[in-house]
Amino acid sequence: MSLFSVETQTSPHDRRSLLLLQNIVASYYGERGYKYFEIGSHLGGSILPHLLDERCQGIVSLDARTPMQPDERGVSFRYKENTTAAMMGTLAKAAPQADLGKIRAIDGTSAQLTPAAIGMDTRLVLIDGEHTNRAAFADFVNVLRLVGKDVIIAFHDANLLVDAIWNVPAMLSFLGRPCEVVMLPDVVCAVALGDLIAPTKAATRDVRMHAENFYQNSKRGLVEFHQGLPKRPPQQGLGVPLVMKQPAADRPAEGSPPGRPQPARPAAPPDRRPDRPTADRGVPQTAPAERPRPARPAPARPAADGPVAAAAVERTVPVEGVPERPAPRRPQPVRPVPADLSGRPEGEQGRAPSRPPEGPARPAAAARPAPARPVSDGPAPAGTTDRPTADKGTPDRAPAQRPLPGQAAAARVLPAQPTPQEPAADKPTMAEPPRPTSAASVDAPDPALAAAAAASTA
Repeated sequence: MSLFSVETQTSPHDRRSLLLLQNIVASYYGERGYKYFEIGSHLGGSILPHLLDERCQGIVSLDARTPMQPDERGVSFRYKENTTAAMMGTLAKAAPQADLGKIRAIDGTSAQLTPAAIGMDTRLVLIDGEHTNRAAFADFVNVLRLVGKDVIIAFHDANLLVDAIWNVPAMLSFLGRPCEVVMLPDVVCAVALGDLIAPTKAATRDVRMHAENFYQNSKRGLVEFHQGLPKRPPQQGLGVPLVMKQPAADRPAEGSPPGRPQPARPAAPPDRRPDRPTADRGVPQTAPAERPRPARPAPARPAADGPVAAAAVERTVPVEGVPERPAPRRPQPVRPVPADLSGRPEGEQGRAPSRPPEGPARPAAAARPAPARPVSDGPAPAGTTDRPTADKGTPDRAPAQRPLPGQAAAARVLPAQPTPQEPAADKPTMAEPPRPTSAASVDAPDPALAAAAAASTA
């Protein structure tokens, strides 16, 4: 009769390693026997060797019996006929003469058990349930409170649970419990505690694997699985992986190396540059050449009052690296100069206007010509032209008056007329003396002008 006649997911090297641990415990306790506790039995392939061993006093089988279980490889596995009745029927057919009464099957998880349900005299434990780091580490912690201090706790498929296994020595060191961690072919890990440390170290000296190499090879195998298909497919009907079918658009082209398809990235907007590190590789993408943007004219402004130049002024949006030209100034509207109501010449507009006559309004008379003044080449008389202007405060020299034709002839014949008395230089005149308002003074001709006119006609 074969010890592994029931279908199991263990390799030939895995079976040898499990039998080695069974012999270590059975040889150490001898006639007293041992108890075996297993998490994750499925069809009972790893229970059959202990069922046929007379040194085994009792077997506890714990299984959640779910149709699907998650896996550290990122896919879920379906288990057909995963029931306690199916397991007991398979074992009865494989070993009809065996005593099935020493098997206690429990449907549940390790967190639901108590030490009384397992027994503190359990010496060998196999954790082969959910193949995830979180579940495997939780099962190990729960087993520590269910069994005694002298025990061997083994993991199957240790290559998938290396992160959980590597935390076990650190936790046991914190609890002050010495241990011996052994890596056995193919994917079996054994943690010996208490009195079983020495016999485990001696029995596995020639078959144990290097721990660091096992860790690195296991991590590399996980990466290769995520990049392609698994190298060793599972057996028919046992742990068939559920792999999602890839769409035709995501399948790699023929001749290309196998790899995990990357999700399609949405196209970047045209106004946003995609030269930023990606979340999966950290490699900046090459940004496309930026196209120049057309200049946009500035909004039209309302026209100002008055005449404005017909040329329109356009403004463009400043472009980086191109100096901006200053905008041309707008021509200012020409403001008309108000006419002087006093009728005085242009050079005398700075003076104050004369006082309007009192009484009823009279018809305007002809402007009386100003008396002629001799033209001299020397400096202007003091107090006549150097007057401070009202706007700048600097002396402004009034332009010389040009004599009328009649006045010029009189100036050549007649002697120089006396110059009207003008105020002193320190007291500038602000207004002209009032003009005579009587009718006689307006209508009477000037004697000097009459004499000058007679001389010119003679």
